[in-house]
Amino acid sequence: IAVLTLMFAGYLLLNKDIRIGQNSVVELIVGFCSGSLNSCTTMSGPPVVIYGLARKWNKDVFRSTLLAYFSLLSPITLVSFFAMDMVTVNSWANAGAAILPALAVGHFGIRLKNRVNETLFRRVVLVVIMYLGIMGAVSYFMKSFGWKKRDFSALPLIKIKGHVV
Repeated sequence: IAVLTLMFAGYLLLNKDIRIGQNSVVELIVGFCSGSLNSCTTMSGPPVVIYGLARKWNKDVFRSTLLAYFSLLSPITLVSFFAMDMVTVNSWANAGAAILPALAVGHFGIRLKNRVNETLFRRVVLVVIMYLGIMGAVSYFMKSFGWKKRDFSALPLIKIKGHVV
């Protein structure tokens, strides 16, 4: 997954075109890939982002489409996690810890959206996608070779009703 993400993002970063018209079959494939990634890794974004970049959506269409997509996908994912009994005190604590940084980044993005031109926007999105691809590949290789990364999730942050979070 990481290698494919890096290949597509690198290709687009070189200003090469991936010609994708508005096509139901392509959209179905992108949706299937995104859904599969969401169920396996909870990182469903790369196929949709690469599809948007390949279709050359302008930054406003890009932002609004991704906002709508993730606003619909996130509650469905949460319900699935509840149904599979995957929601824990630790996952709630992690989600809670992410709220303020997410709001800050969102506020920062809203303030920047009119100051960033289309070219810079596309470059930043591609760099972020490439970063995620690199991190995914590094994580995979570390696990494959048995290398241990420092696990900060084992550090207790707070206690909630006797549970260390």
